[in-house]
Amino acid sequence: MDAQADLISQCYPNQIPDFVMDAMQRLHPGRYSSLDHFRVYGQAREASTYAAWRDSQPDAVLLYQQRGDVVRVLNEGISLAPDTLLRCARHLLQHTSAGAVLFRAVQVPRLRHSQIQQVACDQDSILALPDSVAAYRQRLGAATRATINNRLNRLRREQPTFQFQLSHQQRSDPDDVHALLQLHRQRIAARKLASPVDQDEEQRIQQMVQRCGMVGVARIRGRCAGGAIAYCHGAVASGRVLAHDNAYDSYRLGFLCAYLMACHCIEQGGLRQFHFGWGGQEYKFHLGAQERILSDVIVYRNPWQRLRLAPMAAALTARGLLFRLRRSSRRLR
Repeated sequence: MDAQADLISQCYPNQIPDFVMDAMQRLHPGRYSSLDHFRVYGQAREASTYAAWRDSQPDAVLLYQQRGDVVRVLNEGISLAPDTLLRCARHLLQHTSAGAVLFRAVQVPRLRHSQIQQVACDQDSILALPDSVAAYRQRLGAATRATINNRLNRLRREQPTFQFQLSHQQRSDPDDVHALLQLHRQRIAARKLASPVDQDEEQRIQQMVQRCGMVGVARIRGRCAGGAIAYCHGAVASGRVLAHDNAYDSYRLGFLCAYLMACHCIEQGGLRQFHFGWGGQEYKFHLGAQERILSDVIVYRNPWQRLRLAPMAAALTARGLLFRLRRSSRRLR
């Protein structure tokens, strides 16, 4: 253990203690920072735990793995205070043989130190959920509210069997999840792209739904016509899939499903944010999301280790350049 001010830092090598799940959901909520995700995707098997304690209560809890000369913190998509990140990195460097500690896709203010490399590499879109659907609608632009009203009214008028049904975890039907993933694959294929959701990934999504999922299904004539899948951890809901049948493009059914999912998150209470996920698609911002830039951060042990790990530093620089190019191209469209 080591102490700094009134904080005590501790490593639990090759362990995930019982307190970790609840503490991470409270301190660092989100899909990529959940024990559900780490277990389903196999990262928990070789993970160790870092925890900072204040007055006998967890103040930070992060999982990590060491691969060769690098310790990688597994939690992604989270916000970290600079002191929290630096304290964790220093403790891990002190208690492992690693030459560097890597944090992937975290939101942290700019860190300026000769032994720190920080590069913006990802973008998330986050909707802060108000206390009521009425307050949420009021925050949307007038044009967006009009689009939602017009498309929903037309959909209900022309497709009177339309329903949007929500289910959670074990109450969700695996057949609905499969149907939504099939619609997702069809839309990806229509753009002549390969879907990242193969059979193995579908099984993982099914497992995540059973553990922490929320499934919204738009039905027309009793058949799945679209919907969304999200995962809930702590006060955060994270979108995983949004899909709809191309036959209902004129209603903007996917957009409506995203809106209805956001409304459901507000109505059920306890959720403060909806993460739309990577990328800056326009519909997310029309629905009130704000852009969040995420960085990769490497904390090196010393200048020699930074020089020795130059290939990793170069790869991170290239990753940041690619992100800036993609972001610029979206803005020019």
